[in-house]
Order: sequence, then structure tokens, then C-alpha cells
Amino acid sequence: MVKKTLKKIMTVLMSLCIIVQLAGCTSTSIEETKVEVNHVDAKELEPLTIYNVEGERAGMAGAVVKSEWINSNPWTKESQLSTLPVFRNTWKRGKNNANANVDPKDMENLLVETAKCLGYKPGKYEIEDRTYQMRACLKDIEIVVNDELITRIYFDSGVSLPRKYNMANDASYEEKLKVAQYLQKTYKKLINMKDPQINVSNGYYDSKNYSISFFEGDTDLTGRIVNYNFNKIEFSGNKEGQLSMITIYRPDLSQKVGDYPLISVDEAKELLANGYFYTKAGSWTRDEQGNIVYNLPVMEWVKFVELIYDSDSSHNVYIPYYVFYAGVYYLVPAIDPQYITNMPEGNYRDSK
Repeated sequence: MVKKTLKKIMTVLMSLCIIVQLAGCTSTSIEETKVEVNHVDAKELEPLTIYNVEGERAGMAGAVVKSEWINSNPWTKESQLSTLPVFRNTWKRGKNNANANVDPKDMENLLVETAKCLGYKPGKYEIEDRTYQMRACLKDIEIVVNDELITRIYFDSGVSLPRKYNMANDASYEEKLKVAQYLQKTYKKLINMKDPQINVSNGYYDSKNYSISFFEGDTDLTGRIVNYNFNKIEFSGNKEGQLSMITIYRPDLSQKVGDYPLISVDEAKELLANGYFYTKAGSWTRDEQGNIVYNLPVMEWVKFVELIYDSDSSHNVYIPYYVFYAGVYYLVPAIDPQYITNMPEGNYRDSK
């Protein structure tokens, strides 16, 4: 199967001139947490260009040593999924480098609704329009909504938690979990979810610093995976252990391209071994033309794998990736390579 997959990649790479336009893409609202799965005939799925030619190659930077990966990712190796949705990135550079495809009124409405959840009525504060973001200062609180529909709430003096809760950076997983349960009750109106799922994660780069976030769980597995990656709310603390910032993510996922077939973890691992991956880390040299040449990962070092969406703004579309950890992080597209016109491929050398 893997050999056939690699053959498909080479066939697609030789056919970059093919351009297919499909009408009537399925749309989903930004506010929706349920993602409909359309069982479309594979022949009807359009080829995907997954990153901008002028954009930086995607991937995760940083070399770290981790003994375990802790998070509440709904995806597991046992997940029985044959497809996952792909969304078009609607961000488009416009005047003053702002997103031309976002309505400033939507940004303002998000700010007003956020302020209302915190107890501030409209008209009691001024909203500053900075083209690429809306901003309001409310006593010791600052609310900013940017043109990617990300809302950030800054607590200038920090919010002290009851003494029995520890939100400091070095707090343990158990301590952060207790904090998350407290925040879920305290900020219930702001979280605004039917079935909020707590995600206490040690992240990708710092295994001792646990972050706290929530995502909607009142949907099917596909919807939970989408919410985990896109529609979430994060709570951040400062070195004094106070709540210092809340970040709400509600990206525009209205342009759904379709549901694309997934490859298995084993197939993705074989692609990884053959150089079909993204990374901004790893050991590398330069060739005679000065281009960066990455070494292939040492496959014996691969410890963890999970499925995520990479929401990097350089991508034309948001697709699922398998993330492999082998001292650094490597991303391999999780959808069938026959639908990708620019499958990641470069000049890689065996690192052994």
C-alpha cells in the first residue's frame, strides 16, 4: 500500500499543471461546532495546494526532550475515521495588511459579546478601530479582537485565584487540572459550551509547563477534533500564579472544501522515512546552491504521534497532519497524497 502511495505522490507531482474548479463547496457557520460529513465520491474532490508558494514551509520548530505527551486530543490511534474535512483559508491580505475577507462589524460584535459576558454593557466603553483589530479598555481589562477573529482578554493587574489553586508556570498537572475545574465554573458564561472538555496540556516545547484550554465536546468525533484544533478558549497565568490572559479562537471555517480520505499512521510513518514531511527543525546542511537540506529523521527515535490541523496562515487550506516526535517534530499530511498537488518533498539526506 505504501509503495502505491509513493507512486501516487510522484504521479501528482508530475501533474501540477492540472487545475480543477468545483462549484458548490459545502459551507459551515463559524459558530457551529458540528461538522457534517459528506460522503462525496473521491473523483469529485478537488486537488489541494496546501501551502502558498511564497509562504514559509510549515512545521514545528524546536528540539526538546519529552518522556510523554499529555493533552485531551480526541483523536487516538484507535479512532475509526476514514475521512476528515478540509477547510479553505479565507485570510486575504488587503488594505494596510488587514484581512480583506473579514467584516469589521463581526470583529466589533465579538468584542461586544465578550465584554457582555464579563459584565460590561454596550455603550459603557469606547471601541477603538485599528483596521486590523478592535480594542476596548474596561477598567483593568483590555479586550482585543483581531482580523483572524481571535479575541484576547488582558487582565492588567492579574486576577488572583483562591489560595488553594496554583496557576504558576511550574504547577503540576494535578494542580492545573483543579484550576481548570475552577475556571470552568467561574467563567461558565464566557466559555459558553454545552459540554466543555478540559485540555490540560504539556504542549510541544515545554514538558513542565501545562496550559489550560477548553473545547466543545457536544458533537461527534469529527466535530470534537475540529473544535480541539480551531474552536477553543485558553487561560494563561503569570509568574505570580494569577490569571493574566484569556484567548478565544473562532476562525472562519465557512468554506469547507470537502471530506478527504485519510491514510493510516503506518503509511504516514513510511512517508516520513522517505522525506515527505514538513519541519522547521532538525539537523541540516546547505547544498551547493545554498538551499537548506534536512537530514532524514532517525526512525528509531520516533516516540509519539498524534493527528492535528496546522492553522499556519501560509497555508491555502487547513488539512489534518500526523505529527511525529523524534527529538524534533515532523508533520506528514494525513490525507491521501493523490489529492495534494505539492506534497512536501525536498532534498533530504540519510542522517545515519
